[in-house]
Amino acid sequence: KLWEGGLTFHGAVVGALVSAIGYTAWHRIPFWRMGDFLAPYMSLGYAIGRLGCFLNGCCYGVPTQLPWGMKFLLAAPGSSLTSFPVATERTPTGEIWSKDPLHPAQLYALALGFLVYLTLRRVRAHYHNRDGRHGRLVAAFLFSFGAERFMTEIARRGATARPLLGPLTEGQVASLVLMVVGLALWRWRVSLPPDPLERYSDVTLASPPAPPREEVTEKVESGRGALSERRFEDARRSFEDALELDPDDASARAGQEVVLGLFALAAQNEARAQAHFEAALAL
Repeated sequence: KLWEGGLTFHGAVVGALVSAIGYTAWHRIPFWRMGDFLAPYMSLGYAIGRLGCFLNGCCYGVPTQLPWGMKFLLAAPGSSLTSFPVATERTPTGEIWSKDPLHPAQLYALALGFLVYLTLRRVRAHYHNRDGRHGRLVAAFLFSFGAERFMTEIARRGATARPLLGPLTEGQVASLVLMVVGLALWRWRVSLPPDPLERYSDVTLASPPAPPREEVTEKVESGRGALSERRFEDARRSFEDALELDPDDASARAGQEVVLGLFALAAQNEARAQAHFEAALAL
């Protein structure tokens, strides 16, 4: 029953990993490379989500006397909610607020999540594509998220976090599992032999710039003009210049074949001239 709550970001992490494995396998994308690229942004998304929790008034902490403690609106008028984990007071308009200031645990998570995001960005700048041992950022995210969630659960224990094993809450137990998985994954990926060529895997050969069409057209027209005026040597140079700009230009190639055919005729080599003229016609 999704509408009764109980969903946590731990499940989102597991679901995201399973989905990513399936997606990368289907599209034949290297999983660990994509994971390292996305890891910082998963933490950023988590931090933004905690801002939503703060604005929604959920995931608050236990009562506190710290100066930044604040009261939260727990239920609007007409809400069906009747029980709350903290002491409450009702306003004349029917709103239900926390009676005492509470830890703004959502803001703690937001700050720590954003700090993890910045840290992972720095780690990615150091490790990404350095030696081919991808997956370390995924490991760092799992460990750092687990540590962050373990700490924020301390402020929520007994309010919006239920104890599970002694003093440990459900979220803390899940966080410990993520931290262990993150450490194991880090040790595994670090133990792999490096691939020095991997640092060049993102280098792509630059495509040659497209030939300037206006210049090619100008050279071809110049060659045709020279042909009409029987300046065959000038025509040859113009067509050769056009082919230097664009070796695949059909007009320049045809003009060059015509000039070569005329030169063959001048040398009384009719067979060769005919071959050049036929080549020009084919173009």
